[in-house]
Amino acid sequence: MNKVKPPKSAIRFFKWYCRNELRESILGDLEERFNDECEEVGNLRAKFKYWINVFKFINRHTLKSETQSKYQSSHSAMIKSNLLTSIRYLLKHKGYTSINILGLSLGLGSCLLIFYFINHEVGFDKFHDNHENIYRIISDNPDNTGAYVTFLNSPPALAPGIRDLIPEVNKATQLRYALRSLFRNGDRSFYEDFGFYADSVFLEIFSFKLKNGNINTALDEPNTIVMTEAMAARYFDDENPVGQLITMNNDLTLRVAGILAPIPSNSHLRFDYLISFSTYQIPDGYFSDLSSWRWLGFLTYVELQNGSNPADFKAKLDEVYTSKTQEGRKPLVSQVQSLKDIYLGSNGMIDDLASHMRNGNNFSIYALGSIALLILLIAGFNFMNLTVAFSMNRGKEIGLRKVLGANRTKLIFQLLTESIVVSVISLALAYSFAILSFPYVKSLLEWDLALDWSLIFNTFPIVIGFSIVLGILGGIYPSFLLARFQTIAALKGQLKVGGGMSGKLKNVLVVIQFCISIGLIASTIVVTKQINFLRDQSLGFDKENVMVIKLLPTDMSRYYEVFKQNILQSSEILSVSRGERKMGDPWPVNPILVDGKDRSEARQVVGNLVDYDFLKTMGINLISGRSFSKEFANDSTQSIIISESTVRQLGLEDPIGKKLRFFTIDGPRTVIGVTEDFNFSSLHNATSPTVLIMPFIGMEHLFIRTNAGNLSEKVALVEEEWNEVAPGIPLDIQFMDDDLNNLYNKEEKLGLLITGFSGLAVILACLGLYGLVAFMVNNRMKEIGVRKVLGASLPSLMVLLSRNYLILIGIASAIVIPGLHYILNLWLDNFAYRINVEWWIYGLAGFTLLLIALLTISNQTIRAALMNPVKVLRDE
Repeated sequence: MNKVKPPKSAIRFFKWYCRNELRESILGDLEERFNDECEEVGNLRAKFKYWINVFKFINRHTLKSETQSKYQSSHSAMIKSNLLTSIRYLLKHKGYTSINILGLSLGLGSCLLIFYFINHEVGFDKFHDNHENIYRIISDNPDNTGAYVTFLNSPPALAPGIRDLIPEVNKATQLRYALRSLFRNGDRSFYEDFGFYADSVFLEIFSFKLKNGNINTALDEPNTIVMTEAMAARYFDDENPVGQLITMNNDLTLRVAGILAPIPSNSHLRFDYLISFSTYQIPDGYFSDLSSWRWLGFLTYVELQNGSNPADFKAKLDEVYTSKTQEGRKPLVSQVQSLKDIYLGSNGMIDDLASHMRNGNNFSIYALGSIALLILLIAGFNFMNLTVAFSMNRGKEIGLRKVLGANRTKLIFQLLTESIVVSVISLALAYSFAILSFPYVKSLLEWDLALDWSLIFNTFPIVIGFSIVLGILGGIYPSFLLARFQTIAALKGQLKVGGGMSGKLKNVLVVIQFCISIGLIASTIVVTKQINFLRDQSLGFDKENVMVIKLLPTDMSRYYEVFKQNILQSSEILSVSRGERKMGDPWPVNPILVDGKDRSEARQVVGNLVDYDFLKTMGINLISGRSFSKEFANDSTQSIIISESTVRQLGLEDPIGKKLRFFTIDGPRTVIGVTEDFNFSSLHNATSPTVLIMPFIGMEHLFIRTNAGNLSEKVALVEEEWNEVAPGIPLDIQFMDDDLNNLYNKEEKLGLLITGFSGLAVILACLGLYGLVAFMVNNRMKEIGVRKVLGASLPSLMVLLSRNYLILIGIASAIVIPGLHYILNLWLDNFAYRINVEWWIYGLAGFTLLLIALLTISNQTIRAALMNPVKVLRDE
């Protein structure tokens, strides 16, 4: 056989193979296959070709494995190197790092706080197992203009009446607010304001848990009560007081049938106890009973069958109302409100019972969500601007990296790593800021929520991912910008940034920040002015120096006359009276009709049951006629006092002496007096037609007008006199002006939030502005030097460096004011009495921002203007 030399490529391949550390393992795997197949090869050249193919296969896969291993090792080393380099750079430039991290952490921390609040608000009532099928039935009543006023309440016959009439109803339950009640166990007695009468179905529909007791039977029997742990601790020493007795209102003995687990803070129903509905007795003097389809004194909830259409259920409900309405009267119009919509969807509705249910405000959610987004935008823009501004000092570093072999991709990756490191560190500090400041913010704003640690842990991976994305977005522009510079220009420090696309982007970011800042400053001014306007607006009565004491009707009837006579002996007490409802509470709405006219001409008015001296005690002015007087025996049953708006509503030209039908038992009532209009509730609503009559049921509220002066002395005087008249009965004294001011708590909290976060946003914008000015000054140092050599003065240089920002503030004002004006007026439309948004408010907002901006950039501009031009021109 002729000797055949192998190809040179095969020889080289064999030499490589012999040096390869993997040859033994590779040959071991292929030896058997090679020996078998080599015998079938007919000549030497074919054998060599076979060997070459085999080793090419081995080489290809071996090199691939080695390349992957080396790449992974190199990639890990690069990440480690980038992290170490980033940390060293950030530690070296502590000022830049501190400003950047501070701004970003404050922004993110504020957003986390707002997120916790919004998450709590939108999560109301979703803890109930079947919340998607639970609805509240509410009622619409036509007002005097034909428009409908929505009540949260419904008639007592509704819940039992529809259980078998409408097939979509799986379960139906009703509640009756228990009003203030005095509970007593031995020597322990307290007034309780948060309770309901509830039927046995209530705990089947809602997922309120019992720690002790049988949830299926707890409210079945009369004279039984379930209470929260906190309430039980006030009256009983036992951990499980189930089966023990407690006295309600001094005459009703209740057996404890269960102890409720704590009621979640995101429940719109707010209660400390539930009494079995079969215990409820209609108070003496009421005109209705539990068979009424018109008395809006109850709350009705239904659980519909799975897959039921609420619209179909409403249509059938309206048919039931129509069939139960007397001929000649308009039937009630129902609405079906989903449980998840109750908390945020009940603003502006009337609760005839004043039952202390929680309700929120969609506007607050939108406002805070928008502020969080704006703060996040400002923080992100600042992050980008500061990164660009302070990276201008890294020209030589970037040039050296390029000389040493760093390509554009590696430079971008390095700069992005620094950005992500700052973002992650800021996020950690933001969490710390949010968690540590949460108790203080909660206390200041009276938030009824707890910090949900499970929510924090569950959302932590998402927030970490968000921070990385934020780091990438914040650093991607400056990293690409810096990585594209030419090596020689970078080494010589000849970086030119600010023109072209980068300059336009910078101006866009500045304008957006200025728009946000002007909007927040103007919003703060408007909200503050509106709240102050509401506080200072005349209500038509004198709310100052009036004590309000809420008592049981039985105690009021027993002790009122004696207490009134005794307390009036003091010169500090000017007047004493009582009433069914106090100022600030919703007053009942009822029809009124001029005697002799058809029922179709009846009008709706709000009314209150009051005693003698009510007008004097409240400081309500009489226009004509007189007040109620003991000198006229018929006043208690046949007299009525009406307001100016009631006179207009009824079309009365000479109202004194006219006969009106309003809660008539002993015939029509005679108008004995006309008062000026007064607003008994908040100024969200316009003044309503109002009437006052003498009481025919027990009253709860005692009113005492005092002289101005030391209130603590007057409180002590009232308490001392009460203890002499009614020893052992607790007295809870409040002041009317405090109660009325509390009607604007939501607006005050919103104002505090807007003010606080607006101030923070402006501070963050100033940090970004500082970065931009530093960026601009560094980029124009030689120009400033030349101008100084040519004789430019300090004021001219200040104008030169600041002029651009004055223009941008003007552009921002022109952009933001039209939309802002619309939004602010939309919010103010929630108030019947409101301020006008005048032009000077926007001017003041712009001037405030301008002043803050000038103070922010003055340090940099003055430093640049006072600079020695020799230092920047010596290399020219």
